[in-house]
Amino acid sequence: MDMPSPRRLVLAWAVLCTLTVVSMAAGTLGAGLTGAALILAMTLVKARQILDIYLNLKAASVGWRALFTALVVAILGIVLAALALAGLLPAA
Repeated sequence: MDMPSPRRLVLAWAVLCTLTVVSMAAGTLGAGLTGAALILAMTLVKARQILDIYLNLKAASVGWRALFTALVVAILGIVLAALALAGLLPAA
């Protein structure tokens, strides 16, 4: 099983940091449901980076990768629905 190179790990870390800063900026703008969906989409990208690079799920079969992606998408969908139902999303 091939482990990611140190360069790849640092690049993934930089992507994660950038997405975190962009998510924080988007959260302060209060863009309603669209903004929340954008933040959760960035969270999905971050989760995929962590799973693929740091946990080396890239070396796993397609089935495992699909299962973990589906679980992350389900969790993010539940979070978005809960925020919307609770009325915690600001009006756009």
